[in-house]
Amino acid sequence: MDQPTNQTIKEGDLAAALGLSREALKKMRRDLLERDKDWALGEESRAIEYTILALKKIRAALGLPEPLYLTYPGSPTPESVILALKKKGTVPEELQVIKAYGNGIVVLCVQTAAPNAQVRLKVRDNRNFTPGMIVPGCVHVEADRYDYVGRLPRRKGRI
Repeated sequence: MDQPTNQTIKEGDLAAALGLSREALKKMRRDLLERDKDWALGEESRAIEYTILALKKIRAALGLPEPLYLTYPGSPTPESVILALKKKGTVPEELQVIKAYGNGIVVLCVQTAAPNAQVRLKVRDNRNFTPGMIVPGCVHVEADRYDYVGRLPRRKGRI
C-alpha cells in the first residue's frame, strides 16, 4: 500500500491543500524526501510533482490525520488542516497588522497573545492588509517570521 503510484500532485496544489507556503514545503522536501522516489520535475511543465508516498511522509511529519483530502487553488483552505496545525502548535491564533511594507510581500505584525513582540508576516500580496487588521491562520517559519495561510483579502482591511 505504501508503494509509489503514477499519480502525482503538483507542488502548488499540495501547498494549498496542506495550508503551507511553498517555502515551507521546499524545506520539508529538502529534509525528508528523496528525488525521483518521492518527487520529480514534471516532463512538460517542469513543475515539481510529489508522489502519494511523499504525501504520506509529509502528512506524518506534520502529524496530520488520515486521510487528507486535497483541494486545489481557488478553493478554500480546509478547516480540518488548519485545526490540525493549531493542535500541533505550528499556527498561532492570530496576528495584528502594524504596517504593510512597500516591497509588496511583507507585513509587520504583533501577536495578539504577546503584543510587545513584533514579527514579519510573508504574504503573496500585501496591498489589502491595513494597520489594525486581525489576520488568522499564520504558520511560524523562523524566529520572527510567519507565512500567511489562506486566501488574500479581497478588500482593504477585510479577510
